[in-house]
Amino acid sequence: NRFICDGRRVNEPGCGTSIQGTDPHILAQLPRQVQVAFPAYISPRGAVSKLMVRLMRNTFSHRHGAAPFAEMVTEVQYLSHADGELMYTAAANFYGQTGLKRFSSFDDPHGYAGSPPSAPYLKGLFTDVVSAHRIFIERDTATKPLTVAKADHTFHVLKHIGSVKGEQIFTAAYTCMNEFEEARGHAIVYSKSLEHVEDMYEHMFQGLRASGNPPTQILYTDSPQGSSISISERLLAY
Repeated sequence: NRFICDGRRVNEPGCGTSIQGTDPHILAQLPRQVQVAFPAYISPRGAVSKLMVRLMRNTFSHRHGAAPFAEMVTEVQYLSHADGELMYTAAANFYGQTGLKRFSSFDDPHGYAGSPPSAPYLKGLFTDVVSAHRIFIERDTATKPLTVAKADHTFHVLKHIGSVKGEQIFTAAYTCMNEFEEARGHAIVYSKSLEHVEDMYEHMFQGLRASGNPPTQILYTDSPQGSSISISERLLAY
């Protein structure tokens, strides 16, 4: 930047070189408060505002997938373009101006250049964002209490994912919630036997000890007849 470079170094190497200020490796070197102020997540061919990613997180968790979200964003962008065109023509009419250039169409690459995001793009970007934050999400989850554990199997979701050439591999998704309805554990299992989630419970019990939370007192399950003796022993041992 010429404002901070020494003006006497005009002909020295490095002067005049431009950098990509949105490079994540450059942003990572900035103070934390400056990183937080940066308004978007950058991808190789575009960017998505942090506000949109927050909206995706809230809507995706309530069964509003990438496809309807992309349609919603597209509708909002077209409405924004229509509002801009209305303001342009209304202002021209108010000031009595004629012969003005026609307002750019939404998809004019040399004008307005509207570019609504596709569902695969939003899905991929959201996956990358969550992957980058996964360690922090898991750390936060591990510190949650589990005095009362409420576990349940869900079968419907596995009918749509987790299959190979149409053949279903797993039977159910097993989710464990605490007394505040916060997710504490999740696993994909072959059957309703709790033997498949012993390791998950062991990790949760380790997290309770490490974070200073009280031990689990009650475990509600939709399959008491399939409860593992090992899990009961670990509850008593803890």
